[in-house]
Amino acid sequence: MGMKLDNPSCKKTCLMISYEDYITNLGGTNKVALGQIDILKKENVSTIFVCPFNIGGLFSNRSYWLLRVDRKLLGVLSIEGVIGYLKRIQKSGYELEGIILHHLRNINVDNVDLIFSVCNCSILVYIHDYYMICPNGGGNLLKNGKICETIESGIAGCTNCDYFGFATVKFKQLFDKHLNRIMFVAPSNSCKHYWICAYPEFESRTLVLYHQVLEEESNFIHKKIGNHEKIRVGFVGSPTAIKGWDDFKYALERIKCLENYDFFHFGKKRDDINGITNVFVDFHSSDNAMVEALKNNQIDVALLLSKCPETYCYTYYESIAAGCYIVSFKNSGNIADQICQRKNGIVLNNIDDLISLFNDFEGFKVKIENCIHNVPNKLTDNGSFIQYLKKGTQECDLEEKEYLIKNKFHLLFLYEAKNSVKQYISKNKGDKI
Repeated sequence: MGMKLDNPSCKKTCLMISYEDYITNLGGTNKVALGQIDILKKENVSTIFVCPFNIGGLFSNRSYWLLRVDRKLLGVLSIEGVIGYLKRIQKSGYELEGIILHHLRNINVDNVDLIFSVCNCSILVYIHDYYMICPNGGGNLLKNGKICETIESGIAGCTNCDYFGFATVKFKQLFDKHLNRIMFVAPSNSCKHYWICAYPEFESRTLVLYHQVLEEESNFIHKKIGNHEKIRVGFVGSPTAIKGWDDFKYALERIKCLENYDFFHFGKKRDDINGITNVFVDFHSSDNAMVEALKNNQIDVALLLSKCPETYCYTYYESIAAGCYIVSFKNSGNIADQICQRKNGIVLNNIDDLISLFNDFEGFKVKIENCIHNVPNKLTDNGSFIQYLKKGTQECDLEEKEYLIKNKFHLLFLYEAKNSVKQYISKNKGDKI
């Protein structure tokens, strides 16, 4: 049974690949994707988005992909269906301006190779974390709780490591095969440092493009905290161990002057902890949701306690836009770099330093009040990535007949994958196929 899928609304298009649906999930990668889709739309460029879709059961031995075009959910396709769609629209006069690969987590790399091969255009590979260096721990560069020292000497030194796996080899093969049209995008200098340590051969093809532009910056002087006022402290972001949530809870149990503080958590609630006010924040509702939440709750201090090197960290920039004093650890990557550069907080060595900071209430208050730093009045998504999207001039190197099955689209209609697709649609009531 065949069914023609909707064409993009614009003749110019951009293909976006990631590991999960940006509409239904939180996290920095999805926030970047959403911002880019809006920027592309303003430039009259449609976005074709695909990510893996696990339907399980009868189809569990095949790779299937969720397809969105201009945000609209069109369906779930096999890899043959994805290739068929891309081939058809290009033959119908739609131009692929470029591919943006946001993530390779849980993705069939061979499928990505096929997709690259039918798309005659430039490829931007974003480094949102360090999964493409080492998939261990989800790409956080940690080994036994500490930043892996081997990475500084390059990925060649990883081959004898217990965590070195087949996935890393596949990533490198993919990049080498299509390197003549790939540019890697690091969202900070800290991120580029680790990337180049692992892949020195990619240095000339690695850009630093921050995810946001900080506009209308001005000097910010923190208000004086009165003698009987409390310091209002917010743990900002995901309440997970890797983001420092366990360290935060550990510190709370050892602060001797808790009565001098009001504690908050901003993000998606996980635990109900006595003495912590949870404030749910969802960037899908507003680009400035976090900034507004921090301002509305008059937060003095933002805790960004990441235990791994952050490649960017949206919550850092949102916290400084709200005028917060930032507290972080030395191994937090771009967060620590930015604090040292912008002088808008303190970088601590360990959890004991954090506890000591809180226990010295008067000294902490002085640090906050004496911190004069630049604060952006506006954070906007960085659209400079567009200049690196370029349609190609050569013919695609993949023959359609080699990979397409007779029905060409191999679209999974609702009645063919009842449970998984229907459940997905029911969770996202605005979506229709």
